[in-house]
Amino acid sequence: MIKHHQKLPYLEAYIHKVSFSFLVALSFLVTGVSCDSKSEESASTATSPAITWETYSPPEPTEAMTKILQQDSAIYPYQECRNDLDALSSVPSESITTSENGSELCVWHHPAGCVPDGLKYTDVMSCDEVRTLGPSWFIPPIRRATTPPELLANPEYRRELKWVTDQVAASGCACCHSSSAGYASFFDIDAPESWIDTLTMTGIIMAAGFADEHKYLGYLPPEINHGFDREITLFATTDIPRMRAFFSAEFERREGTEEDVSTARQTFIQINGGLFMEPTECGVGEGMDENGNLIWKGGNARQVYIQEIGSNNPGSPPNLDKPEGTVWATYANLESEGLISGTIAPGVTIDGARQAVPEEANETATFEDGKKYRLFTTPDFLRIPLSNCTFTFGEAVVAEEKTCDSDQTICTTLKIPENLPETPEKLVVGLFLSLPPLGPPDVFPPFSVDTPELDLGGEFDVLMDANAEGEYQVFAVLYMPGGGLASWQPVAGVDYVAQSEPLILDGTGMTLPEPLVFSLAE
Repeated sequence: MIKHHQKLPYLEAYIHKVSFSFLVALSFLVTGVSCDSKSEESASTATSPAITWETYSPPEPTEAMTKILQQDSAIYPYQECRNDLDALSSVPSESITTSENGSELCVWHHPAGCVPDGLKYTDVMSCDEVRTLGPSWFIPPIRRATTPPELLANPEYRRELKWVTDQVAASGCACCHSSSAGYASFFDIDAPESWIDTLTMTGIIMAAGFADEHKYLGYLPPEINHGFDREITLFATTDIPRMRAFFSAEFERREGTEEDVSTARQTFIQINGGLFMEPTECGVGEGMDENGNLIWKGGNARQVYIQEIGSNNPGSPPNLDKPEGTVWATYANLESEGLISGTIAPGVTIDGARQAVPEEANETATFEDGKKYRLFTTPDFLRIPLSNCTFTFGEAVVAEEKTCDSDQTICTTLKIPENLPETPEKLVVGLFLSLPPLGPPDVFPPFSVDTPELDLGGEFDVLMDANAEGEYQVFAVLYMPGGGLASWQPVAGVDYVAQSEPLILDGTGMTLPEPLVFSLAE
């Protein structure tokens, strides 16, 4: 059940449309000043009045920023302490750390990391590190809802809007959601009038704390984060009830329902499937090989885990990437190209990597022959895993050559466009329960080829694993440079897509009768 918090007076005024609200709105729209000019002076707008929705145009990421977002390895969160800040004189004493270097301000490089209340994260810290941990795809913010003029003119609403905006601006979240800081994807705290209009209903629900799945993206304890807490609400805050009250009011104004809350949870889980996927049994090319080394499909990994069966999926660092039940984990060093399948023995840390679990470098992990473990490998933190499967320690997976007649396979032919402008970054063919995709395929791993060599205008044959039963669609994407590879969502006018009709899978091999023809994503 949704627990509604105290109703805010400005929302009551809006809902009942009292005549005073209309007069306030009329006065503000005509003169630019509220009837309550004194209150208005202390509750200025959250964005420049020069920006309107007609002129609003958030900047696309630069080439250098795109590299940080999509190509640079994730930088493990760390706390940086600085004593060279002019703002130190205005920082509360409880936020100052004293060391041999004098008075310092210590802040986490993390999307949930915060500077003291009243400061802006982007004024104090670099965003380069944070952006390696944030959303890697650019979705231009748009106006998804419309806040009525009479509500915009209400002094209390404007005061609460400014407070919420300042809270978000104090966190690393602003690095990826503030156009004035150079980059805003999906929503923008610098959008005109009320930036809340750029949030989806899912965002409103999580900001109000009606669903808390967002915490799997990572949070920091308030005692080391200048009093800011993001475990309950989507946005880190120093006042959880006040933050919840504001977004509860917005949820009510948009006439949100229990069904919306359920949909928000399902949407989040679908988009961030790697955090919640159950393991399958390791197949050919996964688990352990005959030499006792770990093997997986899909390319180099930056994190490799061996876990007890039933452990939570590794999530966001620094507090969710080493869940209980992790027996051993190794992370590629920042300068490394990654960890190569077939080159790592369980419990052995190779050059170019470090042992993450056990945390003491001189402590050795132990394994039992004949016991089942989970192998979990990722191309980087919070990305869709390369492998998430169970294997028996000491037993090599027996290789078998699959054909189109083998059980749990699908064969199809792809018709390649004649006019591809350049070589795709990746070909991915997956199985989805519904289209268009909101995230990764529903059956994992999909068939994929990096920088595929294609015959323009020709055909490309695919034999893919189909370890599933029920109704699915085959969805193929040629992810082009600048496309949606990082988000599993094709970019219109850039990537090429093809899809089948719905198929009923029953575990037997299947060959599609007609080629899937690629066309430019719309």
